[in-house]
Amino acid sequence: MNISSSSSSSADYGRITGLASGLDIDGLVESMLSNDQARVDKAKQAKQTLEWQQEAYVDIIKDLKKFYEYFDIANSSNMLSSSNYVSTKSELSGTGLEITTFPGAVTGKYSVEIESLAEAPKWQISASTGAKKNTTLADAGLGPGNYKLEIGGETFTVEAESDITIGDLIDKLKNAKNIDGSKSLSSFVDINFSELTGKLTIEGKVTGETQILKVTNNLLPDSERVEVDYPGKDALVFITPPGNGEGRVEYRSSSNSFTIDNVLYKLTEADKTVDFNVVKNSEDSYNKFKGFIDSYNSIVEKLNSKITEKKDYNYNPLTDSQKEEMKEDEIKKWEAKAKQGILSRDNSISSILTALRSTLYETVEGAGLSLTDIGISTTANYNDGGKLQIDEAKFKSAIENNSEAVQKLFTSSGDTNSKKGIFTKFKDIIDKAVGYNGSLIEKAGYENTRWVSENTISKKITDKNTMIQNLLRNLEEKRESLYKKFSILETNLNSLNSQSSYLASQFSL
Repeated sequence: MNISSSSSSSADYGRITGLASGLDIDGLVESMLSNDQARVDKAKQAKQTLEWQQEAYVDIIKDLKKFYEYFDIANSSNMLSSSNYVSTKSELSGTGLEITTFPGAVTGKYSVEIESLAEAPKWQISASTGAKKNTTLADAGLGPGNYKLEIGGETFTVEAESDITIGDLIDKLKNAKNIDGSKSLSSFVDINFSELTGKLTIEGKVTGETQILKVTNNLLPDSERVEVDYPGKDALVFITPPGNGEGRVEYRSSSNSFTIDNVLYKLTEADKTVDFNVVKNSEDSYNKFKGFIDSYNSIVEKLNSKITEKKDYNYNPLTDSQKEEMKEDEIKKWEAKAKQGILSRDNSISSILTALRSTLYETVEGAGLSLTDIGISTTANYNDGGKLQIDEAKFKSAIENNSEAVQKLFTSSGDTNSKKGIFTKFKDIIDKAVGYNGSLIEKAGYENTRWVSENTISKKITDKNTMIQNLLRNLEEKRESLYKKFSILETNLNSLNSQSSYLASQFSL
């Protein structure tokens, strides 16, 4: 009997248990593959570390984006707004006027006589009594018309047949285009019809006597055709500021909202005399800066903790086999330890901290002040990592006596770094880190950005996945090869055992 015949293609090379050889086949195979399995585990651990790093970066990005709201003009907490540097507030008595003060407003008592409000140009047409929007022009006593309207340097023509309704006329007016068809009349005027008063009103959107609505009825004969001007009106007020020995001062404005000497006036009623006081007020500014400094210190503390956190190399990401031997709470505790120091000495975070700290010590051209001059300084404790503290009395004094300089120190803009204020520089630093194409965004990705999946870490994770798949494929190929070899061994041993049994039985005869 030929024992080599067991290697024929018809043999079964499936996994076997080693009954013939007495060997632990599974144990031997896994032992022989231990180095290959170690490579798979190492690749998976590297992938897990990348995923943890990405999570840590995204958490920091979220905090920095929240901090960036302090420099977003659309946010109420915007520190670049001039309202944060106001050293005064107004105390108003009476109605018809709203007051807002800005840095540099003179304190004292003001008196404002509002003679008239600014008005937009307005043309009104009266319909017959009882006219509704669905009443025809003929029935409303408006008749047909071919009107040319001029406003804002543009000309619009509207034809109104007598059988159309007032509502149809309004639609025609709103949709009327200028000569080149690029603009609508509704961009320049508001058009309304009141069924209560029976008046069709066409009123400009901009107030002031320089605003004129010109109307011409082209249906009239040339000899009777008249171009009628409907001008707007300026607001007229008389203001008596504090300390003005000459009394009240006349002031005209094309708008009902205007700023004079760092005081914003908003007129709401005519024929009114309103008094108000401008008094010192640094409390609001102090509270806003104190809130900002608290947020800044929180960011500094978090970033510092991430880059100084020590890595315990006794705790690496768990392998699949290690997790199988542990309870769920044990896994959580282990992974919490393994995540510590995941961003230790990270250059990206360190550079953000360095940039923020450096900005605090840089001079701002034209401000004439430094942070220490207004009571803001870094804490004496080195371990604080550059946290800020504020001297309330010194800060309030600076705001009350030199608010314009304080504002320049923080909000100045310019084409060179030396001309930019501290908060302007802060905005640039945070934007470069977590803005649309920020360095941290490109590195770790963030939701609703172009880098959500095409970031540096995600690409590395993809590469690791490819490596893991290749390693697993090679591992399985080796495993199958080894089992086939052991299968051949078991088959051949079975054949030998069969021959031995045969021979033994022959000799016993």
